[in-house]
Amino acid sequence: DPNQANARGNTALILAAFTRRGAVVDELMRLPSVQPNARNVVGSTALILAAEHGVLPIVARLLKSGYLSFDGGGGGGDHSPPPRQPRVNRNVGIADSGYTALFAAARGGHPAVVALLLEEGANVNAKTNDGWTALIMAAQKGHLGVVKLLLKKKREKGKRRKKQRINNIEVGGGGGGGGGGGG
Repeated sequence: DPNQANARGNTALILAAFTRRGAVVDELMRLPSVQPNARNVVGSTALILAAEHGVLPIVARLLKSGYLSFDGGGGGGDHSPPPRQPRVNRNVGIADSGYTALFAAARGGHPAVVALLLEEGANVNAKTNDGWTALIMAAQKGHLGVVKLLLKKKREKGKRRKKQRINNIEVGGGGGGGGGGGG
């Protein structure tokens, strides 16, 4: 059983990711029964551990495995993928604390991993349950390159949101001060 865990809750996939065994990660991800979002006793997944240690090739392998999902993320509950469709959830957090792979990479000072996670859709504005963001973690640790990258992504996201609001006003026939246009 590829999902069998040791006393610390580490599965074969978690250990392969942590120890930088790319070929083993690839082989395990081919198995229909593998659970890529399995958590060890502290709540870390294979993706979180690879991101935390800056193992870009493993992070890329997990994200590009062909079994990707943006599901999960804030509803609590079971993060296990359905049988025969393993999915790496980029937003699954440690023990429902909200701590994701992006936080791990930012805290560890790994700009290449942070960039890849953002490119793949990690939420730059996500917060842990106690209010920490990836930006705060990177700043606290003094990781200037990661701070700059996160700030740039936040600016880009803000510009897109502003443009979207303007487009919504134009499409909605608006621009005029609020009143209710009824028909």
